Amino acid sequence: MADVVPVPVPMPVPVVLSGDDDAEVRARAGRLLDAVTRPDPALPGHPGASPAWDVADVAARCGLVPLRAHRAVVLAADPASLAAGLAAVRDGTVPAGATLAARGVATHHADRPARVLLLYPGQGSQRTGEHAGLARLLPSYAAHVRRLEGLLADRPGTPPLRRYLSDAWTGRAADPTGVDDTAVAQPLLTVTALATTAALAELGVLPAVTLGHSVGELGALHAAGILDEATVLEIVRHRVARMRTGAPDTGMLAVRAGAADVAALVAAHPGVHVACDNGPRQVVLGGPLATLVALAADLEAAGTASTPLATAGAFHTPHYAAADAAMRTLLAAIARPSAAARGDVTCVSSVSGDVVDDVEDALALLGRQIAGPVRFREAAATAAALAPDVVVQVSGGTSLLRTFTETHHATHPGQTVRTVGLGGPDDSTGGTLAALAELVLTVPDARPHLVLGRLGTASRFPLTEGRETVVLHGTPTSPTTNPTTTTTADAPTGAPPAGVPGTTELLALFGAQVAVLAQALARPSGDATTSGPSAGPDALAPAAGAPPVAQAAPVVPTARRTTATGPVTAPAGDPAPARAAVAAAVRASIAQVGGYAADDLPGGALLGPDLGLDSLMMTNVAATLTRRFPAWRPAADDMRTLRTVDDVVAAVVAATRTGPGASAAPAPAAAAAPSPAVPSPAVPSPAAPVDDLPVTASPSPEPARLADLDEVRATVARLDDAARGPGLPYYLPHDGRVAATTSVGGQELLSFSSYNYLGLAGHPRVVAAAQEAVERYGTSVSAARILSGNRPVHTALEEAIAALLGTQDAVVLVGGHATNAGIVPHLYGPDDLVVHDALVHDSLQQGIAASGATRHAVPHGRADLVEEALRARRHRFRRVLVVTEGVFSMDGDLPDLPALVTSARRHGAHLMVDEAHSVGVLGAHGGGICEELGVDPGDVDLLMGTLSKSLSSCGGYLAGHRSLVQHLRYTLSALVFSAGLTPANTAASLAAIQVMRDEPERLARLRGNAEHFLAGARARGMDVGPAVGVPVVPVIVGESQAAVAVARGLAEHGVSANPIVFPAVPDDQSRLRFFLTSEHTHDQLDRALDVTARCLQEAGVPLAAPVPSPATAAVVETTPVETTPVETVPVETVLTAGVPA
Repeated sequence: MADVVPVPVPMPVPVVLSGDDDAEVRARAGRLLDAVTRPDPALPGHPGASPAWDVADVAARCGLVPLRAHRAVVLAADPASLAAGLAAVRDGTVPAGATLAARGVATHHADRPARVLLLYPGQGSQRTGEHAGLARLLPSYAAHVRRLEGLLADRPGTPPLRRYLSDAWTGRAADPTGVDDTAVAQPLLTVTALATTAALAELGVLPAVTLGHSVGELGALHAAGILDEATVLEIVRHRVARMRTGAPDTGMLAVRAGAADVAALVAAHPGVHVACDNGPRQVVLGGPLATLVALAADLEAAGTASTPLATAGAFHTPHYAAADAAMRTLLAAIARPSAAARGDVTCVSSVSGDVVDDVEDALALLGRQIAGPVRFREAAATAAALAPDVVVQVSGGTSLLRTFTETHHATHPGQTVRTVGLGGPDDSTGGTLAALAELVLTVPDARPHLVLGRLGTASRFPLTEGRETVVLHGTPTSPTTNPTTTTTADAPTGAPPAGVPGTTELLALFGAQVAVLAQALARPSGDATTSGPSAGPDALAPAAGAPPVAQAAPVVPTARRTTATGPVTAPAGDPAPARAAVAAAVRASIAQVGGYAADDLPGGALLGPDLGLDSLMMTNVAATLTRRFPAWRPAADDMRTLRTVDDVVAAVVAATRTGPGASAAPAPAAAAAPSPAVPSPAVPSPAAPVDDLPVTASPSPEPARLADLDEVRATVARLDDAARGPGLPYYLPHDGRVAATTSVGGQELLSFSSYNYLGLAGHPRVVAAAQEAVERYGTSVSAARILSGNRPVHTALEEAIAALLGTQDAVVLVGGHATNAGIVPHLYGPDDLVVHDALVHDSLQQGIAASGATRHAVPHGRADLVEEALRARRHRFRRVLVVTEGVFSMDGDLPDLPALVTSARRHGAHLMVDEAHSVGVLGAHGGGICEELGVDPGDVDLLMGTLSKSLSSCGGYLAGHRSLVQHLRYTLSALVFSAGLTPANTAASLAAIQVMRDEPERLARLRGNAEHFLAGARARGMDVGPAVGVPVVPVIVGESQAAVAVARGLAEHGVSANPIVFPAVPDDQSRLRFFLTSEHTHDQLDRALDVTARCLQEAGVPLAAPVPSPATAAVVETTPVETTPVETVPVETVLTAGVPA
């Protein structure tokens, strides 16, 4: 398929407008009307009033703007009809309830989720080349059909469908009469049903209710999640075989009357039965052909019209009782689908006229469907009572819609429902566009850009509107020129610069965006002359020469400045002043790293729980103090004994009294430089010396080349030593895909070392999507997305992520680590505080360090200490961010997210959750921790995640409020100045989300495997720490060397699990980390557990008494393991042991 769908002229195409209210829609229509009617001689090929664009370009451009609740659609074939429709919208003259079919323009307020009823027609509605228009507009639909055609072709007894479907789209059709053969018609309808359901879901149209007629019931059951695809294809194959050999010399007669109206005539003709009770004025009768001929004559005499149907027999009558009996035997033996029915979709059966309960109910109904009557009228009444907002017939046009509407009017007089028919006689590209446009009006989550964005070339249309100048979804933010005001994302933008022609407006827009980026990256100085309570986060510094503005003192707590002209010394033999000097230096160092005032630090304050200092921060404190007191060289064991400020003071004093050249005074310092007359606006970095402390001498120059640096040479030496020993378990080449198993050097291992949680990294649909994306877009987008690197698949993935998480918007980036490392310094700076769980990922730690913000690390899992930190410290900072993770990848546990939400809202802090290991793992639909814990995603300011785990690709995303995400699209350096995510990675993650939605059994298996493994580990006496039953389970070993030994033993027994050792975790908490997947079997899990228990015993690791499962005993409470963040691991250290991931 071409990137742009050729649009025949003058075919009407839909131009979609939307806004937050009716006034905004009308205003947008007015601006667009001005744009399409105003000549622009500066545009190439635009002499006078002859535009260089056509209506398809306008449709493509407007289709790429996010939908709001109030909507208008204009069907236009040329600029004149477009202008007329836009004028009607602008002037508010579009009648309420107007339809596109009747007027070519319609409006609607999609103020609530639309309840969509999908109707699946039965035999008689099939057509050769059905949905040719949809196949042209949506390539994924064509791909679905071709895949299903191939699956059916592989099954015995099924005629090839391609010549009746996909080949027919390109004009290579077979005899069109062949489609009436039951052996062709029913598989064709089934393939069409399955593929159309998937296409509608891709377009954001998800059913609340499904209803099928005859063989269409299979499509309805599949759409409701009751029957899976393989089961449906198997059933239709056997159904055809039974129906073709059922009752010769019988047929069917369609009658334009109700069943009650013809009951007397039917009773007078033996062997004739009601086959389909379709509606108040339509019934289908079945019986012997000769009897039907006589009955047709009697009906004509009574003034009732009837039409013989081209069927192989009297389906849905007792003449096919033997076929039903054979089907029941087959259905009893068929494998039951593993997936449970979707709780949010109701399937109504036309066999019973009632709701289908479950798989067994569905199969029982199918076992009496061939010989039983179709009770569509009763089923339609049941479906109508479920209050659908829009009814969509998935193929065959409107044949079934008419009978449904008759029943709806009869059972709900005075009520109307919007109806949309797909396919059928008007199966052109234009007809399909018109049908999809009706859905855009009604369905809040519709995604028209997937189709409309391909109709034309959006960039051809002049960029003249304010809010609509952005094709990449959303509103550009203009930089303010007034230091006292700020421009919000929702504020209207100004007119383009004077003299900028239409063809260069995009350049002007990009220039404005760069200005915004420069402004966003300019951090406040934190000095009293430039920042304070009255300086907003976006305020600009006064222009040069402007008079100074009197402001309050800075609110950021810093170490108190002192006037020092030299080092602080203590008189010889006077220990009290010596201890005071050390205490002052210790407090100043802790204050600098922790963001406190030195005088505010009591000696008994706990370094971790009270002050929020984690091991990395204490390493910085120690490094500062060691430079000033060279005798104090604390080892790792020494650092673990330091619990309070006074402990640090005592340790330094003791070292200075007993070490070489012992002296309680700090090391000599160079003479202090004179203070400049004008304060520098630069903010000291966290590593800068504090004024309380003497300044050390300048470092000695290192002239060596990078390859000759000491740390490089030390790493190489350690690698050489390891190569002479048993070797390192790092950078091992795995031979293929990794799921439940992997292969290393030809040896197959049970894999617990990759986070392919749902086994989708090698799923055929995911692989095919990546291959198709490469085929279509190439291996790289070769540009930043803001320029020419944006592709429709990027937007599709972002919308899928937002829908999965329940946020308003999302944006994807090329790397998960870079996403965290970039977003924190983008939004926070030296005037801010970041309160985080001690175990957040290295990427967050790097981002916090880069931001210059004060860092407060809370012991793992202690939401109560987050509340205390905010209560004590919030008032001193401009912005405060609270950061946690959805699933902690070291301990396999969850945060108390509801408590964090409450604390953040109470104290005016922002909340960010890293969901790298929780999306696709937690929640009924894989939506992550918010779905799992029932937290409104809108209460979390920023949801971050990666694409490399459950989403089977590589990259990161940020999701949240639409305004925030739009701001990031135009200002976040990691996005604006980076090439876009590759097409293959983008398409793979999009497909993974779709598979996750279509195969919910994967989530169920994953959760079951996690619970099975955790229970099995406890039953074997293993220490699993605070793990709660997510697919990350630690097995705590103790010493690092033991963990490495156990990991090697596991590998020798065919099990791959990574050791996590000091300093990633405390030395006595080293562990093996098991990542579980949906693809593991219980046998594999049990084997791995048995091998692990044996290897632990061989390594001398004691096993506890077996812990009963929760089913037989109370759950054993565990204390969260206090660990050091993975991020702090120096490379040269982990080379001798295990590496964290």
